[in-house]
Amino acid sequence: MRQLALDLSTAPAPDFSNFEVADNTLAWRAIQEALAREQGREPAVPLLLWGATGSGKSHVLQAWRAREWSAGRQVGWLSQDMDSEPLAFSEDWSALLFDGVDAWDETRQAVAFNWLASTQSMLPQARPSVIATAQHPPADWSCRADLRTRLAQGLVLELRPLSEQQRVAVLQRAAAARGLVLGEDVVGYMIKRFSRDLTSLMLLLEHMDAYALEHQRALTVPLIKSMLEHS
Repeated sequence: MRQLALDLSTAPAPDFSNFEVADNTLAWRAIQEALAREQGREPAVPLLLWGATGSGKSHVLQAWRAREWSAGRQVGWLSQDMDSEPLAFSEDWSALLFDGVDAWDETRQAVAFNWLASTQSMLPQARPSVIATAQHPPADWSCRADLRTRLAQGLVLELRPLSEQQRVAVLQRAAAARGLVLGEDVVGYMIKRFSRDLTSLMLLLEHMDAYALEHQRALTVPLIKSMLEHS
């Protein structure tokens, strides 16, 4: 049986409207409050979200960046895997978005600290919002202490990944919205045999829907196996 290669570029763009809150109501409330403060040009409070892979950390950052871009605003973006060199700080940025801080090299850490230090000369209400993500809480970081201190001085909240039961519920709702019935055996097979992150599972559902429509068959485990064999 061949592995199905999913084209993640066809996935819906991360947006606050398609973020699954689940057990993250406290963090979601903090995100909404941070967005409201930015709209009202109130002084920003740093927000640090940490959690395991698949908890939605990068989804939040990408949704924030997309929101700023759609409003014609620019942001400072910093991650370990970015293709280009980090830019010089700009007072025109509406937000500083830091992805995966606890995995950064010394160069990224120095850039982030300089960006944060540069905001101190700005009026409080003009300073950019600061949203950072990490795999672990600040106490477990091995990065430079001054960066850790600055990012941990605001709100520090854990994002929890969806449980298997919650992923099942999300998939079944998505299937129902397409007019499909996703049986327990099918969704169980999807979760146990494929990537467990929600983006990949939703793309798999899309592939299954198209394949089932093309072959005029219901969504079943044999259908998935047939799809894989012919992909």
